[in-house]
Amino acid sequence: MIKKPQTSKDAAEQVHRKYRDRYHESPHNVTPAYVYFGRGKAILREREKIKKLKIRQRRWQNQKQAE
Repeated sequence: MIKKPQTSKDAAEQVHRKYRDRYHESPHNVTPAYVYFGRGKAILREREKIKKLKIRQRRWQNQKQAE
């Protein structure tokens, strides 16, 4: 639940935190802050690496079950 801001500074911080920290429906679900600071491509590479690892693990598990 979001608290009601006490001051305009608190309100500005809430807005900043909302747009900095949450994932967006933008291309590849990367926060604007990550893209701005140049981490967007690194995050996408890491996600692709994890995806490939998970696919390999699932294939291995399915082959093991089929035996």
